[in-house]
Amino acid sequence: TSRVTNMTGMFDGASNLTSLDLSSFDTSRVTNMAGMFSGASNLTSLDLSSFDTSNVTDMSDMFSGARLNSITLPEYLPSSRTSSQLTTPPTNTTYTGK
Repeated sequence: TSRVTNMTGMFDGASNLTSLDLSSFDTSRVTNMAGMFSGASNLTSLDLSSFDTSNVTDMSDMFSGARLNSITLPEYLPSSRTSSQLTTPPTNTTYTGK
């Protein structure tokens, strides 16, 4: 994944997906993660702590339709760049940080 710049919709609609090990993903060049887990309705937890999001400019709808119970977010999340809004997972989601 070290050359990937766009992860838009990577797991979009993966409704049979129940778990993911993303610890080996190199996201240092990624600029777009929009809809990445959109529709992954059977995915209940995610550990994104290893994600390097320093170049990401779009995280819109990243968790749309996902039914996450817990998520571990990376240490750094883009905040003031255009279209970098991190779509809020469902209200029952537990957040932890790195």
